[in-house]
Amino acid sequence: MKIPVVEIFTSIQGEGPGLGLPSLFIRLGGCNLRCQFRGEACDTPYAVFTPEQLEQKNPVLKYGYSAWIDYTVEDLLKIIIAQQVRHLVWTGGEPLLWQGAIAEVHSGLQKRSEVYTAEIETNGTIALDELAVPGISTLFNVSVKLSSSNQERAYDQRRINCQSLKSFRLENSVYKFVIVDPKNDLREISAILAINRLGVYVMPEGASREELIQNSPEVVELAIANGFRFSPREHIVIWDTKKGI
Repeated sequence: MKIPVVEIFTSIQGEGPGLGLPSLFIRLGGCNLRCQFRGEACDTPYAVFTPEQLEQKNPVLKYGYSAWIDYTVEDLLKIIIAQQVRHLVWTGGEPLLWQGAIAEVHSGLQKRSEVYTAEIETNGTIALDELAVPGISTLFNVSVKLSSSNQERAYDQRRINCQSLKSFRLENSVYKFVIVDPKNDLREISAILAINRLGVYVMPEGASREELIQNSPEVVELAIANGFRFSPREHIVIWDTKKGI
C-alpha cells in the first residue's frame, strides 16, 4: 500500500489538547472538501491540490512545494523510527482518506520497544473504521467545517456527515472549530453537539499572526460564555505565515 506524502517535519503541536507537545508531522495529500475561509483558499492548498494542479489554477502562485511523494508503509516506518520524536500528528488534506495505511504504520510501530502516541487531524466526514486504526494510543481532532468555511457548492453537502461523526468517541476525540462568525457558528456547533457530544475547542480564524491576534478576543468570549476551551494556533503565533514548521 502506498500513501501520498506532502511533507514531514518536526515541530510542536500548535492546537488543541496536545498544545506544545513536540511532534513529528506527517502531512498527507488529498482532501474531500474545498474550504475557502473569507473567500480565500484553505491554509494548506498544497495538500489539497498537487503542485501541477495549483499551477493550472493560478500560474502566478508559487507555493514552493515539490510533487507529492508516494511512500510505502515500510518507507514511512523507516523515516519515523529514525526520528527522536515519538508523538505523531497525521494531518493534511484529509488523512482519514488513508486510514488503512495509517493503521499499518501504527501496527508496525506497536511492535517496537519505544512508546509512540499519535493525533489524527480530520474534518469528521469519513467514518472511523476502528478495525483500521489499531495500535498506538491515538487522539482524533475532529475539525468539523462550519458554513463559514464557504465550501465550493458541490462540496458543501459533504461537510456534515452524521454517521461519521457518531463514529468518534468521547474518550479519544475532541472537536476543534475555527470561529469566523461567533453567533452563527455557535448555532451550528450546538447542532453538531446534538449529533455527538465531544469536548469542544474553539480557535480564531486567521492565516497570519496579525489576523489571529485580531480575532482572538471574541473567540475567548465565546469560550467563556459556553464552557468551551480556547485554543490558540501557536505555530502561527510563533512562525506567522511560514510553512513546514
